[in-house]
Amino acid sequence: KNFSEKIVEHFEIHPVRRLLRSSEIFSKVHTGHYTLAYDQFLKKPLFGIGPKGFRNYCRKVDYNPEIGICSTHPHNFFIQITAELGILGFLFYLIILSFIIINIKNSLIKRKSKYQSMFLVISSSLLINLFPFLPSGNFFNNWISIIIYYYIGLYMFSYKKVFTQ
Repeated sequence: KNFSEKIVEHFEIHPVRRLLRSSEIFSKVHTGHYTLAYDQFLKKPLFGIGPKGFRNYCRKVDYNPEIGICSTHPHNFFIQITAELGILGFLFYLIILSFIIINIKNSLIKRKSKYQSMFLVISSSLLINLFPFLPSGNFFNNWISIIIYYYIGLYMFSYKKVFTQ
């Protein structure tokens, strides 16, 4: 078996799909989106199906509610990145979240800077926008990207001010 087949076998053995369907945390519609995105992930676990592939996959399964509930995106950044960009995209997402969290910790340990409070607010804003367990918009949508990239620019500015002075 190749690597992708082993990953699919691992996730099919574990009761992830059953857990999603029995979830009382999210609405039925969100759970349907997540189930469909999980099925997409199983098809191409390493590289995913490509950006904006969720909507194309829905057309292929003919909007069958037994498979999952279709939309243009799965309404969760973490799930969308995992389904559309695979494990490699998920690792990139995880590295970014880890970088932000580690730098928040380092900023709190470091001596006070006049930009420290700005850095903490912007870092918190990025964490809230990228938080993996909340419903969210489409990661590859224009207006969502504008908000995230705006915060990334402010984050880089404040990071330089806090950690290089």
